[in-house]
Amino acid sequence: MTTTNYLDLDINKLFEKHTIKEIEEIQKKIQLESDRKKIELRTLVGERYRDLILAADTIGKMKITSEEVTSKIANIEDKFKELQKKYLIGFKTEPVEDKLDRREEHILDSIIIQIKILMDIPQYIWTSIETQNLLFATQLYIIAQHINYSLMFEIGSTELFRKYPIVSKQWDIITQFKNIICNECNKILQSLDVSTIVDADNAPGGLVLQFITDIKDQEAYCLLSQLDLNQDLLNEFLPSVSKNHKPFVQDVPTNFPLSVLQENVKSWLKWVDDFSTREITKLLDLIVSVKGLYNVREETISVNLPENWNSIWEELSLPRISFWTEFFQPIITKRAKYIITDKWMEALADLKSNIIELLDKVAHDKFEFPEHDLRWFVWKDSPTDIPQKLTKNGGLDNRRSLLMKAKGYSPNVIKLCENFDKSLYTLLSDLEHYLYETERVMTIKDSLFTANISLIANSFSDRNEVQEHLQVVSTDKIDDLVQFMKNTCVNDKPEYGQRDINAIVLARCLFALTTLCPNLNKCFTLSKISGLSITNVKWQAICDNLKEQSTCVWSVWADVYKAKILEHKKKYILKEPIDGLRVHWIVSEWEKVTIEEESGEGKRIKSEILVPYQPSVPLQKFLTAICKDLNKIVPHTLPKRILQQIVENIVTELFNYYFNVSKNVDLRQKQAFQVLYDIRYCTLLMVPRENKVVNELSVKTCDAVLAKIDPFDYDVFNPFIHINVRKAVQRSLLIFGNLVSHLEQLHSTLGARNEHANSDGGKAESPTVLAICTGAPWFPPLTVTAPSRNLPLMSATMPDKTQRKKVSAKENTRNDSASATIKSGAAAFFGAMGSDWFGSS
Repeated sequence: MTTTNYLDLDINKLFEKHTIKEIEEIQKKIQLESDRKKIELRTLVGERYRDLILAADTIGKMKITSEEVTSKIANIEDKFKELQKKYLIGFKTEPVEDKLDRREEHILDSIIIQIKILMDIPQYIWTSIETQNLLFATQLYIIAQHINYSLMFEIGSTELFRKYPIVSKQWDIITQFKNIICNECNKILQSLDVSTIVDADNAPGGLVLQFITDIKDQEAYCLLSQLDLNQDLLNEFLPSVSKNHKPFVQDVPTNFPLSVLQENVKSWLKWVDDFSTREITKLLDLIVSVKGLYNVREETISVNLPENWNSIWEELSLPRISFWTEFFQPIITKRAKYIITDKWMEALADLKSNIIELLDKVAHDKFEFPEHDLRWFVWKDSPTDIPQKLTKNGGLDNRRSLLMKAKGYSPNVIKLCENFDKSLYTLLSDLEHYLYETERVMTIKDSLFTANISLIANSFSDRNEVQEHLQVVSTDKIDDLVQFMKNTCVNDKPEYGQRDINAIVLARCLFALTTLCPNLNKCFTLSKISGLSITNVKWQAICDNLKEQSTCVWSVWADVYKAKILEHKKKYILKEPIDGLRVHWIVSEWEKVTIEEESGEGKRIKSEILVPYQPSVPLQKFLTAICKDLNKIVPHTLPKRILQQIVENIVTELFNYYFNVSKNVDLRQKQAFQVLYDIRYCTLLMVPRENKVVNELSVKTCDAVLAKIDPFDYDVFNPFIHINVRKAVQRSLLIFGNLVSHLEQLHSTLGARNEHANSDGGKAESPTVLAICTGAPWFPPLTVTAPSRNLPLMSATMPDKTQRKKVSAKENTRNDSASATIKSGAAAFFGAMGSDWFGSS
């Protein structure tokens, strides 16, 4: 782009057709062109021509004034002549010569030549400034100052202002050069292109004393003779007080006192510190990436120091100062930390925006990818479920579809994490370059021959500070994210979406951040070796915090789910009141057991009794409905604490219901047996031993039910109820396994791990057996048809009626193993399971 069409630029099109870098180049060209035009304008219409025009006008006025004065003097002389003839008739007088005194003529010529010098000096000062000869410009300024004071003393300030106003006007113009020259000196000293005079740092007394010595004997005439002025006029009419004046003579010290030098150096360093903090910060504020700071840092460090840098500080008896370390690097470090904070805020803002957008989508019933029912994702086969090549470090293999399904991370959650991870990637890649790049690219050969070890150390001296800031900011922003979720998304009245769905999405998102966002991990484990992850206590603390916060958000969902539990309870349990249950519906699900008893005559009598064999249908429907709900959200991904919370809510509702019914409803004994069976079944299936509160509620409820049962009948039925409860729990582990939060404890109680052991103590694992989940019992191949079998004979001693008494549930539980004998061994288990699953009872 030429410089002739800058005025025709269209700003909008400029940003559309050019890159930022090109626009910056255009801006520089325009600025250079503007500066050049300023110089030309100042040269053409500047002070030199304005001064000349003003001087010409003044001279014209002076000519008119002098002519008028001359005319009036002539008139006065004529008048005096007339008076002389009139009053002095008779006396002969000689005519007076009309001549000016020689001295007065010389004074007038001297004044004119000095005014001429004052009028010409501004032009020469401008020329010296433009050629950066500031020393000569300063000397001219001092001479002009001397001439101005000389005229004031010679004529008087009042007369000078009255007769020659041009002098004061010119001095006002020249006075402005003091600030101009000082500003130009500062610009040159602050410029990177300033040259150093090495030979004069060897001069005795230093560079300043050398310059003072060189100019102290110069006379004003010597400097004025270098200007384009008439030398003859200068020599003839310039007064000797100005011609021979030495404006730079002063008491030149042989050497500056060390204390004075030290104080001035410290004062200057203080100015450098203030100037750097103020001005360089303004420039660095224009840099919006850490990579840009890296380039600035490299350019700054590459500036070479004078060869005698160390000796300068030794001569001053001051500690050697590194301008990079003392002034520049703290500012760059501060800007780097600000950029880290700013980029983190942008990444967090984008994540919040994406979360809000997702929550609003999944809250609609017609959304095709719901988050509260992941069956559309978990149970749908995909070619990407299992990668074609399984490698030890498979890169994206940790995000393969099957693994995401197993963890319950839906595509929506994965996309949230990926976008957030990309937002952090740009920052961290630039930051890694800033903190480690030079060390990484430096080879051993380079380090031995060409690398400047001190510069490399200076470059990365802020590494720990920046990394610690990154960790602090990352921790704060994670806390900010958690608070945003709690305060706006999962509170009682969320601002976005629906509370229960929000809790599911955000709980998974928080947990997924620890595994699906490697760059978040990198914020705490950034190292110079790419791909190397260093164990970090802070990162582990972040992971623990995110997992804990995920659990807390899941807890919100569990609280909301209480309403669903009540709904299922009302639909399946309250719909069929216990006292209104059809007896045949209950009895048909009971088991016939043959028992023997000894009569008073010593004969053994066989009889059959019906014992509850499985939970009541309403209870099974109730638990099935809850398991279906849990299946929608991939229950194995729920934290154990949340599962325990849900289970506790379920059993608390059931036990309170059974307790109230037992107190307020007149149950028949068969119904009471079924209720007792249901309570024990729920207790064994869902309540761990360490939950004392719920266990006490279970005992309390059982005692209320036992009040409806004859103690003698209870003694007879209790051993079989206990056995059937254990069988039912074992059978339903895979059906209602979602409700079991103490699986290992339950296995040890049921003995599921030992029932299928070989004679040598090993587990008999058939090739056709499929492990459903970790820790689940192993089942042998099941028979298609049930073998014919006889009902087991259970021996029981019937107590005398006089010895009947009511026993508590805890005592019966402890005596169950002694009150009945059951078949044991693998064959008995296979037969029982075969008949229980496929036979009719």
